[in-house]
Amino acid sequence: MKAAWETCRLAVLATIAVMAMGGVAGASAVTSPAGTAYTGEVMAIPTKAQFVIDTAGTFVTECSATTFQFTPEYHGPTVTAKGNAKYLFFEGCSPAEDITTLSWGYFEFHPLGNGNGTVTSSEFVLTTTEAAPFGTHCKYKTSSTHFGTLTGSKNTGGAAILHIAGTSIPKDPTSSVICGSLEFTSGSYEIETPSYLDIS
Repeated sequence: MKAAWETCRLAVLATIAVMAMGGVAGASAVTSPAGTAYTGEVMAIPTKAQFVIDTAGTFVTECSATTFQFTPEYHGPTVTAKGNAKYLFFEGCSPAEDITTLSWGYFEFHPLGNGNGTVTSSEFVLTTTEAAPFGTHCKYKTSSTHFGTLTGSKNTGGAAILHIAGTSIPKDPTSSVICGSLEFTSGSYEIETPSYLDIS
């Protein structure tokens, strides 16, 4: 009887702890307007978003990121908000480099509080091929990879901002040993649609 009472007491304490933390661990939602789950299309516009491909420290390419979109399709009190990405491309590489997106993957949204949050990427796959005479072919793939930190509209007073500087896309194990890193070195994305967006 004493053991049963202790088990019950611990269960109650665990429930109180979860409630104190704001609900079920990992639960989140993308909201627009504030407090209302949003499942429409989200369009992100790059603001001087640059990234560097460093092939073994010998061949460095600088590129610009383009506009991309995603749709938050999953959210709620027991799930982490998630949405499939699309149209995530790169252009304007110097020196010239062929970059091919094989899969846009999906994003997950993790609240930090007060409308802000972190964004992770999975199954985003792209390949790079250097211009002649090198021609090195490399492949990169995300797996719950940190993609950026979002400052919500509640704090900006306008469009939400996704900060991407310092984000690295992991090299796929199938890539050549000469393949180096792929890293966003500067810039951010402004969420143009919807005009208000938070993570809660």
